[in-house]
Amino acid sequence: MQQVRRRLDVQVGLWLQCLGDWSNAVGTGPFIITDWASAVGATYTRNPDYWGETTIDGKTYQTPFVDQVIYPIIPDESTRVSALRTGKIDWYLAVPPDYSPTLTSTSPKLVLDPYYKSQVNILYMKTAEKPWTDRNVRRAMMMALDYKTIQEVIYPYGGAVHCFPVDSRSPYYTPIDELPEETRMLFEYHPDEAKRLIAAAGYPNGFKVDIATPTTDFQAEVLDYVTLCTTMWEAIGLDCTISVTDSATLRSMWGTRAYKDMAGREMVTTTPTIFVPGATSITSTPYWYDDKLDKMYLTAMATFDDAERTKMLKDICVYYTNEVPVIPGVLQELRNAYWPWVQNYYGELESGYYNHHGIISTLWIDETMKKEMGY
Repeated sequence: MQQVRRRLDVQVGLWLQCLGDWSNAVGTGPFIITDWASAVGATYTRNPDYWGETTIDGKTYQTPFVDQVIYPIIPDESTRVSALRTGKIDWYLAVPPDYSPTLTSTSPKLVLDPYYKSQVNILYMKTAEKPWTDRNVRRAMMMALDYKTIQEVIYPYGGAVHCFPVDSRSPYYTPIDELPEETRMLFEYHPDEAKRLIAAAGYPNGFKVDIATPTTDFQAEVLDYVTLCTTMWEAIGLDCTISVTDSATLRSMWGTRAYKDMAGREMVTTTPTIFVPGATSITSTPYWYDDKLDKMYLTAMATFDDAERTKMLKDICVYYTNEVPVIPGVLQELRNAYWPWVQNYYGELESGYYNHHGIISTLWIDETMKKEMGY
């Protein structure tokens, strides 16, 4: 064991040394990184030894098709959109929807596919401590939120209210109108009932809440969500303080549960298996443990029949939502924008976790079409 450990230490040490030099990157993907500059971008070149193939109209081709992929870093949002509009960018995956009207007007041939972002703003509560140990207090915090207003203010061009721990793209999702009444009312606006529940829990005059929140340069929309939440919570008698925290400190707080009362962040909305494991799990930032839920989860994971396991996981998601270990926000609707000259592309978003190279390897740019369209 010691020998293995020493070998691992050496490997990790070498890895850390190489990490600072992008030219040491090694992989088996369709592209090889050939240039990178901070605040400028990265350039990838076709991997001539790539193993991948694709079939089009019955004929098999070696991939990738394109010789080079450039990922420019353009910090300013309006400049990014302008680069898309003028054809300098072929594909822009996450266009804010408020640009849709002008893009549709000035660039009518640009394709704008709507889709939901895969992360939502959420608020953790320190559920191992009072008042968050009380289920009714946690539920009251959600009932005091006007989700319709939150969506209209933060995401006026589209958003989904019921979206956590999974959203409507998941087979484990239950539509809001099919939720049990007790669960559905969490997404409705019931400030009087929220105030009654908090008083019944022993807090007739409310209580103080400190919320650790990311800075505007890191998960910026979380701060917008928290600001709206505090306004609505103060309306039912809570005394809220927003503690804007730098990203390094906040990340440490998530992992060590060192925040005071609540902490805000973005979290993925793709699978319940990330959130359900018990309080000691690294993904259980609220440190919430529920014996019934753990038993449901273990039973589902030991079930081999797909249909039966899917039903179990749907039930788990409803139960999780109903117990309110976290307070979810609204899921943003974005636009996937690409020009018609991007050939053999049909709106796919990812080919793996934050991985687009699998998609890019099978598409190509029709330079003749691009020129004919005036770009």
